Amino acid sequence: MAAPKKAPRKPPEAKKKEADEEETLPATVANELQSFQGGVPAGLDDMEEDAGGGLEEVGIRDQEIPFIKIAASLSPQVQKVEPNYIEGLEVGMIFNQSTEQFWDGDEGIFVVPVGYQKQWIEWPLERKKGGFPVHIYDADEGERLEKQCTRNDKNKLVMPDGETILEETAVHFVFFRPVSGDGAWNHAVIPMASTQLKKSRKWITKLMNVRLERKDGAGTYNPASYATAWKLTTQPEQNEKGNWFGWVIEGVGMVSDPDLYSTVREFAHRVRRGEVEVKYRDDAVGDGDEIEEADFEEATS
Repeated sequence: MAAPKKAPRKPPEAKKKEADEEETLPATVANELQSFQGGVPAGLDDMEEDAGGGLEEVGIRDQEIPFIKIAASLSPQVQKVEPNYIEGLEVGMIFNQSTEQFWDGDEGIFVVPVGYQKQWIEWPLERKKGGFPVHIYDADEGERLEKQCTRNDKNKLVMPDGETILEETAVHFVFFRPVSGDGAWNHAVIPMASTQLKKSRKWITKLMNVRLERKDGAGTYNPASYATAWKLTTQPEQNEKGNWFGWVIEGVGMVSDPDLYSTVREFAHRVRRGEVEVKYRDDAVGDGDEIEEADFEEATS
């Protein structure tokens, strides 16, 4: 696929029209309104001066900031009977949870990593679509709890009460854009769990081994992760328990646009200060790709 597609959904008959779908304008307002596709209306060339107006108080917690995911065989988005079905999305493609755009896994997306968190997520043993985590632990607490868990026949870490499981999850905060076609850089999160944890560790190792020469020529330094750019594609993988698609992560180079660097650096600082956290919802079961949706929310203390 040469460019991202805004995939049409096929919701149940009873499902209401989404608020962001464009209505056909009746003749009664033809002189007052025009479609979004029409661009800047004639006679309103100064509209650009009001850019962003009316949304000055909107923050991170007021937006739906999506997961970037690989479509798995059990993802609701590839199942026609599910209300979240995305027409045209196939297993192995990369998709944006919120906008429903998707890209061919062989072509991939460009990513600038801006932050990282290790989380241990406690889920109900019998996970249901639309369910939420029981609790989210930081790295230290999660590793302590891991020692109290036992492995079940699905290799899941079962908590001592026998009713919940503990899942190690690498959370990568990123800015991304499609490789082909027009597309702005947008923030998102890419979670890696189960079989993809190894990919996360390798990526972090590569990030820590990037070196640049110092201005004074006295050696080298490791630049911030958000100074680097990477290409993420997908590939088929398998083991004795099944097959799936996983990430392929390749280095591209350095961020060279000053405006982009300023933007990603600011968001990275907010992540590091603890002003941004991830809120999860689980819409899928199994297939090594169980985390399905998240919202960012400004932490309140």
